[in-house]
Amino acid sequence: MTPIAISEIIELYGNSQIILIDDKLQNLADFKKSKDGVTTVWIKDGPYNNDLVPGFSPDYAVNNLTELTELIKRI
Repeated sequence: MTPIAISEIIELYGNSQIILIDDKLQNLADFKKSKDGVTTVWIKDGPYNNDLVPGFSPDYAVNNLTELTELIKRI
């Protein structure tokens, strides 16, 4: 699968509510800087679970896909 650029996502879905879910905190931080109103969800599982990005906190953090499923029902 070819990675999609942040600008492409904003172009395609910029008028919609965007909820970005990722296990890489840096990806979430980069996207949040590019588009106001984006909701970010960090899955703290896997090799990137201890990564930190100075000055950035995701809107939500979950430990696994079960928690993610419950969160998605609420937001």
